[in-house]
Amino acid sequence: MTVTKGSLLGLLVVASILTASLAIGEAFKVYPYERSSEYQPAVTPADSPAEGRGYLGRLMIYIVEPDSRWMTYTAGQYYHNGFIGFAYDSTFDLTALGGTLDRTLSWHPISSYNDITPDNLMAIAVLYDMSQYVTTCCDTNISVCNYYFDAYYSDACAAATVDEQWYNTVNDNFTHTVFIEEGTATWCPSCPSMATQLAFAHDYYTDFPFFYAAMVVDKDDAADARMNDDLNLHWLPTTYFDGGQSVQVGSTAWYNIGGMVENCGHRTVPGFGLKVELTQISGVNYQVHVSLAENQRPNTPPAPTGDIQAMAGGTCQYTGNTTDPNSDQMYFRFDWGGSVSEWYGPVNSGADCIGDHTWAAGGNFVVKTQAKDSWGFESSWSTGLNVTVYAYMAGDPNGSGTVNILDCTYIINYLYKGGPAPNPLQSGDVNGNGSTNILDVTYLINYLYKGGPAPVYPS
Repeated sequence: MTVTKGSLLGLLVVASILTASLAIGEAFKVYPYERSSEYQPAVTPADSPAEGRGYLGRLMIYIVEPDSRWMTYTAGQYYHNGFIGFAYDSTFDLTALGGTLDRTLSWHPISSYNDITPDNLMAIAVLYDMSQYVTTCCDTNISVCNYYFDAYYSDACAAATVDEQWYNTVNDNFTHTVFIEEGTATWCPSCPSMATQLAFAHDYYTDFPFFYAAMVVDKDDAADARMNDDLNLHWLPTTYFDGGQSVQVGSTAWYNIGGMVENCGHRTVPGFGLKVELTQISGVNYQVHVSLAENQRPNTPPAPTGDIQAMAGGTCQYTGNTTDPNSDQMYFRFDWGGSVSEWYGPVNSGADCIGDHTWAAGGNFVVKTQAKDSWGFESSWSTGLNVTVYAYMAGDPNGSGTVNILDCTYIINYLYKGGPAPNPLQSGDVNGNGSTNILDVTYLINYLYKGGPAPVYPS
């Protein structure tokens, strides 16, 4: 567990009480702490034996507006991902459910949010591990802590708009997608800084899978209840990473946020496939579909197969193949030694996936491939296939772009009639023996008319 301290920018609870109105004080009230989970085990989950215990989960679906309706304390600055309600909040024993959960839900906002628009709406599904918790400090001074809460860490996160989906990401760098809750209020002078830094970090760390929700406690009752009942919010702003694995009291720089996201993303968690879909049914009525399953990453593919010699400007094909432990369908992408392709597929586990590529110039390249299953879990990259790309076509000494009888004539004219040399000279070495002579003419004739081997590039 990592707990960090940041500058409060002069915001203290005492000052808030003295300078704020009664309404503001109520918005910042610290409620008696209670667990809100519906799960009621016979014994405290953390004290029950780990062996043989099923996975006790809590799945919460946060609905946010990416461009929030609420302005921060700074005039003209609006929150990002402003929370407006839960579409789902349930606890369950995933093992008792057979390792999978699939729910289709209807959601519509409370009346004060009836002006929402489908192009400014996102559902964020978060899975919390309710089988164990860590008592965590949420105070300004962790050495003399007065405020604690029971942190149930999140193990998976996925998101969707009506147009796009982001699955729970598992790859070589992250064991899961990280989720952040920003405890904040519109009247809070110190809160705009954290809102700005979170937004910048999300835009900057494009390779870091994480989502966040601005829980504006003075504007939404559900946000207020989540922050106070579950997380014992006391100072503003306080930001909770993965349910409390890291806690940031006050604001901090965007690069510190990136470090905490990376730290959370390295935590060992069970492998969960999690995805969510958001569909507008009519008006402000929406359907949310969420799927959860225990899952494993695809096996690392071997090096792709394909041409190890190629011509610049020509189209080459390479094949990736691997298997998935859960027999999921898979997608493949290729690293061409300088650029990475889009995902090809889907294909069944164990089936070939073919990718095309054209190199614009000659050189030496290493081609790799990577697999991703239908849950978004990514394998490690394969080992590489070394490919040499030439600026000319083997067997085409006249540079016409095709291999035909005129290339035989071109070599004969060069060898015996003072004709121009092949350009480059290696293009006349049709059999690849290191020199251009009459044997190359014979090789070409055998290839063109007698079914002989194709022209080769010199080794």
